[in-house]
This record gives sequence, C-alpha cells and structure tokens, in this order.
Amino acid sequence: MLPRHHFIENTLPSIGAAIRAGADVVEVDVRETADGEFVLFHDAGLECRTDGAGAISRTSFEQMRSLDVGYGYTADGGRSYPLRGLGRGLMTTLDGLLRAFPKQRFLIQLKDGPDAGTNLVLYVNKRHPEAWARIALFGDTAATAAAKKLRPDVPVIHDRRAATCTLAFAALGWSGYIPEPCRDGTIIVAMNARALAWGWPNRFLDRMANANVKVMTIGSVTGLGSNSFTRLDHVEELAGLPAGFDGLIWTDRVETIGPAVHQRWPGDGHGHSD
Repeated sequence: MLPRHHFIENTLPSIGAAIRAGADVVEVDVRETADGEFVLFHDAGLECRTDGAGAISRTSFEQMRSLDVGYGYTADGGRSYPLRGLGRGLMTTLDGLLRAFPKQRFLIQLKDGPDAGTNLVLYVNKRHPEAWARIALFGDTAATAAAKKLRPDVPVIHDRRAATCTLAFAALGWSGYIPEPCRDGTIIVAMNARALAWGWPNRFLDRMANANVKVMTIGSVTGLGSNSFTRLDHVEELAGLPAGFDGLIWTDRVETIGPAVHQRWPGDGHGHSD
C-alpha cells in the first residue's frame, strides 16, 4: 500500500497523530529486548524494517535506539523506499510511550513467549502502576496468558476467540442464542457481512450488551485467513452503523475515519487505531 503520509507505525509521532485525529484507543506492538526493555516494534528481528540486524530479544535498546525504523518500508517490491531516513532514532520504549501520553488508552499486542508477559507486568507495576487503568492486551498468546494470570483485572481482546464467536453466532444467532466464546468477549462485524449479525442493528446490539460482548466493526471480510479482511478505512462504510452505535471501530485510517466519527457522534469515544 502506497503511503498517504510519512508517519511510521509504533513511533511517538504516528501515535500522537492518531490521537489528534480522534483515536480513542491506539494499538501498539511490543517486543522485549535483551536488557529488559520493552520496545514498540512489530517484528521479532530488525532486518526487514530497519538498517540494523539481529533478534530483538538478543539486542539491547541502547543498540537499537539510533536505527532508522523507516528504512525497510517499500510498497513497490523494493523499487523505492519512501520512508527511508525518516525514522532515524524514532524507536521508543513502552516507558516512553506511557510518559508521552499519560491519559491515552492503549491496546498492547504481545508476541513473545510467556516470560515476556510476566516481565511486562513487572515492568508496568514498577514504572507506571497507574497506567493499568488504560491498558488492554490483544491476542491469544502465551505472553498475554501469563500477563493475565498476574493481572486478572487487565482486559484482553482474544483474536482467535473473537473469530470463533463471530463464526458461531453467524451459524446460530438466528435463534437468539449467544455462543459461549462470545460471552464477556468480543464479536466482529464486517460491514459487508452485516446480514450474519442476526438482528442487526438494534436487536443484535441489545443482545450483545446483555451478554457483555464488545462489538468490533471492520470494513469487509472475504474468507477465513488472516489476510482476508480489511479494517474500516472508508468514510462511506460508516453509513452501515446505526445512530446509537457505541462499539469499537477498527481502522488503519484514523486520519480519515476519526474526524468523520466525531462529526457523526460528537463527544463520544469510538474504536481504535492500529
């Protein structure tokens, strides 16, 4: 996808821009370094996205802090690198994130093993214990499970459980039954498949609220694979949401969707930005 701006994911400038555009919750990826830091970074290794090399888990933050995190971005198979040179020194830590935005809510995706989940809890407990009120975790991983054991109060959005809930409700929801994976969890509604959200919008939303199910909306779905869906990135897709909608809107285009959401629902908080 060709860039529409020069913001780079998981950096303070991009997160700040998302917040200014109206993101109520911002998703970040977190990896544990060799020296016990937690950096905002997607990959397990440095080679693809930066001008460095090596596994995050075997590299200290001090070694990484001056890397160019925009170095490896290409949208045309390597013919051009439009963000190269713009990400020098922008890699930051979870500590830096929570200090920079002391009131913002974050959805943290942990991708490492169980030790990372345990260490994340100890890290936040020591540096920012007050931040737990605005932190949620994302994913079905050993790390999120380990963190949840130490912090049962931290909300977790389970991606596989949400997918199971969505498929089960598509099959059985016509009867009014709320499948067990949905209860106290999350259901996904694609704007191109609203007919599978039985009772959409009002009866469906009332049922989900009564079962304590969060409703997360996306743009479209075409299959079951991880690359078979799009987030809600087009303003016209918002027309599929009812006037009283108060669920989550998952978007990669908060600079476009955020202002449109706040124009339609002034004063309300909606959704999250990836």
